[in-house]
Amino acid sequence: MRFYSTSEIKRILAAFDPSKMHVTHFCREKGISQASFYRWKNQQTPRPPAIKPAQAEFVEINPPVALNHAPRYRLCFSGGVSLELFPGFDRAEVASLIQAIVSYGKKANFGLC
Repeated sequence: MRFYSTSEIKRILAAFDPSKMHVTHFCREKGISQASFYRWKNQQTPRPPAIKPAQAEFVEINPPVALNHAPRYRLCFSGGVSLELFPGFDRAEVASLIQAIVSYGKKANFGLC
């Protein structure tokens, strides 16, 4: 097994694109394995910096002005779950929320909390 210097590897890789040859034929002509060719090519390709996973942070959300008023309705469910409805609520969305709460085994107990 022959070892190639960094300058030889760069020279071989630089000769590939102008050759217009298929990788198999090019490697055979240069006397190198395809595995070496691809390894060298990957080592020469700059990689983007690793992205660090996002850290969990709390973000303060300011609700629209209309939601700063007292809720119009408050629906209470067993287990301490409550749902406050403000003027202009979407009935379909509320219905799906109630269905989700009830489907988790909590019985609806409508009234004051």
